[in-house]
Amino acid sequence: MAAATTARADIPAALDRVPAGVMAVIAVPSLERMDRNVSSLITATGMPQISTPTQMMRMAGFGEGVDMTRSAAIMLMAGHMDAAVPPAVLLLPVSDYGAMLGAFGAQAGAGVTSFNAAGEQMHAKRIDGGYAAVSPMRELLDGFDGAEGNLAAHAIRIGASGAEVASTSDIVLIADAESLAAIMAAQPGMMGMMGPLAGLGGGAGDIEGMLQGVLSEASAIVMGTRASARGMHVDVAAQFKRDSSRFEAFSARGDTGRLLRNLPGDPFLVAFAIDTSDPRIKTMLAGGEGGGQMAGAAMTTMFDKADGQAGAIYPNPAGLLGGIFARGVYYYPSKDPAALMVAYRQIIEEMDGTVADQLQTTTSYREGAAEVEGTKLDAYSMRIAAVPGVGMPSPMAMLYGPAQGPNGHMARAEHGIYATTSPDTALMGRALRSSRGGSLGEAAMVNQVSEMLPKNRIAEAYIGVKPIIDQAMPFLAMMGQQVNVQVPQDLPPVGMSAVSEGGGVRFTAFVPAPVIKTSVEFAQNLGGMMGGMGQPRQNRGGPAF
Repeated sequence: MAAATTARADIPAALDRVPAGVMAVIAVPSLERMDRNVSSLITATGMPQISTPTQMMRMAGFGEGVDMTRSAAIMLMAGHMDAAVPPAVLLLPVSDYGAMLGAFGAQAGAGVTSFNAAGEQMHAKRIDGGYAAVSPMRELLDGFDGAEGNLAAHAIRIGASGAEVASTSDIVLIADAESLAAIMAAQPGMMGMMGPLAGLGGGAGDIEGMLQGVLSEASAIVMGTRASARGMHVDVAAQFKRDSSRFEAFSARGDTGRLLRNLPGDPFLVAFAIDTSDPRIKTMLAGGEGGGQMAGAAMTTMFDKADGQAGAIYPNPAGLLGGIFARGVYYYPSKDPAALMVAYRQIIEEMDGTVADQLQTTTSYREGAAEVEGTKLDAYSMRIAAVPGVGMPSPMAMLYGPAQGPNGHMARAEHGIYATTSPDTALMGRALRSSRGGSLGEAAMVNQVSEMLPKNRIAEAYIGVKPIIDQAMPFLAMMGQQVNVQVPQDLPPVGMSAVSEGGGVRFTAFVPAPVIKTSVEFAQNLGGMMGGMGQPRQNRGGPAF
């Protein structure tokens, strides 16, 4: 409650006049601020000039008498979601209500005033506090008074994580979880918008099932974006009901930065860390919906003994065709590395001879197969190939190359264990030395992006854009596609994180401006895939806003 009260003054002020029970609301703290931040990002990235939010509003006729310095909101009310005109109300800050209507040739009067905007019949109503309510549906305005006093209810419903998103974003969407679940059930295509929340499903069988499970326990979903000269942030937060299983789990705090300090600081394709040291996180992962999948003594021991995982996939000198995941390093922190090593070995051995989806797994494990700087290495292999006679290729060849599966070493360290996916002893050696310096957690480009992500993370991940481009370039050339783009040597990675607090969780993605700039240049070079940006909006019907 305290966190929500503290954040109440920072979330968009227009929410104070939005009923807390609406299905969804899109709000901005300041139209002018959003305009300024979008312009900064466009300038920093060299993107083709596009219309800013306030410019688009002016093109729709909403300029005269509108106060662009203040907060605005669009509410989605109860009604037919599949109707040609959605049941929406725009709450617009005005400095002169009469001037706003005068721009459309209408005269302000008592009650609801009708006018024509961009060929569409619209209706407006004066609201206390210097606002105008605008909607294509007159009946919505008849029942809307815009009374103040709703900010506290919104802050409580979205929780600390949601309030943080709402208070820092240039534009934010707050959706009632129960209403969203009903809409998504009717329109499965919307599932893609909620991708980050799939990770909260606790092991449900498919993405749809995961999301439905999340939404059944959540009170609200919050999505926000903000731009600056440094890049673009995208946030998705979920606040869970106090009596739900996820509320307890997502009251835990994490420290994934310490885990990244156990990985080699070489250029990487993908790197990640997950902190499961809090017992509440362990309970969610090993039990609940995923309990059936976690069966088995070895797997149970592994989840109990491991306090998280950090991993990185490094570029393959053989290129993409040599296996995308072939050079991976994975670190599992543990207070009992010996027991964890035994459990890991048992899992590998139990998979030998198993068949799933016409793919057969063949494994092997050998103790003391090699040694690096006085540390004994065990060798293992896990080949996943098509069942003889099926005649289908194994997808593992693309991921791991000729080995058709992870095929590397395992080693026990002082505070955990390591596993590599290739028999590269030099790579394992760098992994074992990383905690003494030169780790991925100390890499300048990683730290540059890490600073832009929330603190106390339970998970974080990075996408090494330049190494990926370097791996892809020869493949594109082989396919006859020449790309003439100069990729900066110091191109930072894309960063992502998850933070839990007060029974809620917040996912954040940060795309640095240099990455956006390079992506724009690539898109233009590969055939003008960004064509059409900045072109006037075509009239597709529906309300002007």
